[in-house]
Amino acid sequence: MPKPKMLAPPAPHDVPMDSRELVKQELARKLQHLLVQREMNQSDLARAAKLPRELISTYIRGRSLPTPVSLQRIAKALGFKSGEELLPTLRAMQSENEQHPSLDMKAIHGRPNQVWLRINQAVPLTVAAQIMQILTENANREAAD
Repeated sequence: MPKPKMLAPPAPHDVPMDSRELVKQELARKLQHLLVQREMNQSDLARAAKLPRELISTYIRGRSLPTPVSLQRIAKALGFKSGEELLPTLRAMQSENEQHPSLDMKAIHGRPNQVWLRINQAVPLTVAAQIMQILTENANREAAD
């Protein structure tokens, strides 16, 4: 009997990626290249940047993006003047995210009339305060019921 064929995972170019994923991959490749170029390992970079080695590992594996403070520390540890000099596309990605806000709603198991709501959009402080007021009033109504 012939062996069943295993389906191959999709090739990386077949998987659609958003700009955040692309920037993570760009940073990962750049950090790997810079470490080899400077004959450093992850622990060396972590010590120089005063960050946990596990955190450096997540950046090098392309699992997450550093905070602005962490990016600045990594950049300085690698001899760059700024985080933006190390990763200029991060600013472009942040700008793109501001132009294309995201909204995410997920159903809550066992609560058919409720959803988790996540909004990522720049708004004026007054609008944010109004949204928080609505959410607080809603929570107070639910607690009273």
